[in-house]
Amino acid sequence: MVLFCLLLAIALERVLRLGERWQFHWYMQAYMEKLSGVNALQDLKKSFAGTLVVLALPAFAVFLWLKLVEGALFGLVSLLSWLFILLICFGCGFFRQQYRNYLKASCRGDDQACFEFAKVIEHTVNEQDHRSLPASLGQRLAWINYRYYGALICWVVLLGPAGAVFYCSCRYYLSQNDKEEQADAELVDVDMQQGEPESNTQALEQGEPEEKETVFEKDTVVAPSEAQRSVAHLMHWMDWLPVRIVTLGMALVGHFNRAFPIWLENLLDMKLSARELVYKIGDNTRDVDASSPVCVAEASHMVSLVKRNIIMMLAMISVLTLYGWLI
Repeated sequence: MVLFCLLLAIALERVLRLGERWQFHWYMQAYMEKLSGVNALQDLKKSFAGTLVVLALPAFAVFLWLKLVEGALFGLVSLLSWLFILLICFGCGFFRQQYRNYLKASCRGDDQACFEFAKVIEHTVNEQDHRSLPASLGQRLAWINYRYYGALICWVVLLGPAGAVFYCSCRYYLSQNDKEEQADAELVDVDMQQGEPESNTQALEQGEPEEKETVFEKDTVVAPSEAQRSVAHLMHWMDWLPVRIVTLGMALVGHFNRAFPIWLENLLDMKLSARELVYKIGDNTRDVDASSPVCVAEASHMVSLVKRNIIMMLAMISVLTLYGWLI
């Protein structure tokens, strides 16, 4: 069931151009809006325990539904439920469209358009340093692939669709509050900066269409609340094992001699964030030197590498299924 649903869901998500209602953020945003209308829950969401309950409710509902329909119509209802949930969780249409736009702009030699599309994906792109564009964009694409595919595959294997939904709920919460990067800094004892946000790109991780970009506009960014910091630290531990599995795969399918020693060195580092580990391994798996401000070779190489990594992960899942370790 796990292998078949993963293969079918990833294949359909790649082939079909699914609309906004097939994106996890659409359902989570509606869910949060419903809760915001309940005054009794406003104080609850200010604490970590209350926020955790709010984020866990969708996963719990998925778990109950799958238990309720288990075996119905010879398992067909369960199969369709798995596919529907996984398709929603894997939805990454916004970033994929921006990457396509970046490639099209590069093909027609439009440097400025390349930078504009790259900035939407990777907010640290520096127009003054053209050499930074392909490298930073490649890192960001590797991170997006981990967040929307690699980590989710691990959680589906570990806890099924309910685990994937809970992970996506926490991911949505952090992207909405723009606190993930600040929490990453706290994990390594770096003082968190306050004031103007570096960019609204983190909020775009929920995959909102371009015409609704005003949803993500924020005038100022304040220090994260205790609940936000706690959710960010929870995500750090939720990512600890999956990111090491995914980056090991990146090392195996990439430049192993360079990447594996870095992976081994950081294997037991409890403070290193998942983002930093993906960036470190990504830096050491690429062999392409980019010399043009619109060069797509490095970004394309990273996309190809993470795709091969996903294929390898699915192959490993198939081996585990054949030996009876997965159902």
